[in-house]
Amino acid sequence: MMKKGDDMRLAICVATRGRADSMIILLDRLECLSSPVDVELFVVVIENDDSSNLREEVLRRSSDNRQFIHGLQPKLGIPYARNAALRVAIEEKADYIAFLDDDELPSEDWLIALWEKAKNNSYDLVGGPVEPMPAVSATSWASKQMLLGLLRQSQVSRRKALSKCASGQENDIFIPTSNWMARSAFMLQHRLEFDESMGFSGGTDLRFYRELKRAGGRIGWCDTALVRERLSAKRLSVGYQYRRARDQATSNFQVKNPRVTPKIVVKGIFYCAGKFFSALVWLPFVPMSKEGEFYQMIRSLGQSVGRFKALLGRKSDHYQRIV
Repeated sequence: MMKKGDDMRLAICVATRGRADSMIILLDRLECLSSPVDVELFVVVIENDDSSNLREEVLRRSSDNRQFIHGLQPKLGIPYARNAALRVAIEEKADYIAFLDDDELPSEDWLIALWEKAKNNSYDLVGGPVEPMPAVSATSWASKQMLLGLLRQSQVSRRKALSKCASGQENDIFIPTSNWMARSAFMLQHRLEFDESMGFSGGTDLRFYRELKRAGGRIGWCDTALVRERLSAKRLSVGYQYRRARDQATSNFQVKNPRVTPKIVVKGIFYCAGKFFSALVWLPFVPMSKEGEFYQMIRSLGQSVGRFKALLGRKSDHYQRIV
């Protein structure tokens, strides 16, 4: 597909596996999402599976205004699927490439907000906030606590990003692929892709961000480009949130510390002890928890165990299971 005149081309990419119902809800939103003026928009959906379940559902949504492209990546692992989406978008001459997760819903003007931020300020990577939203009602005390804690964490992250913007540290805001737009020319110039050696561990977007920043990329934050993450009942469980915190701590440590020195080991041990002590401090307040303190306790415990696993050289396989 060629450009029409001087129109820019913009791709929205989604990698999906085993979440057909959630993906269809996202496709419905992408079909009617507001698009920037004088921009050709197309959507790339990559199924990370042996066979396709969504091909017809994706392709039937193509129209004169918006093309929907379907691809299949049989090699399992998030970085393989995301790289497949990147390659399709680049082959289709996308000037900018956005990513969403398959369990998310962007706000109506999400794409316009990201696009204006990237275009007007010549950023190479821009992103915005992700707010948790239960896909079903949180009924148990524990699931309500997990939701409260996640909402509080989202608000804190958002305030930190705004504070960095105000203090001239916008380039230090981490942009995950859950709400992400990057400039194709910069990626091609510096041969940036997601690290496929990290198949199921997670953390590939953190590594991508660090490599883009190391290459001199300009990073921007757009607080009005809101995305909501739909949380299933399983993902509001105590067990899942513990494993998520544990596995994020493992993969993030390994991305940030490719070479583990004795000094890093000592600091890591103090970190583990501090997080474990923090979890114990929260324990007496669990019955009175009203703002997600129970979630913070579970998260601290998971981070302590995850960092310890990383110090032992163990890797996360968090994304091998579909939740």
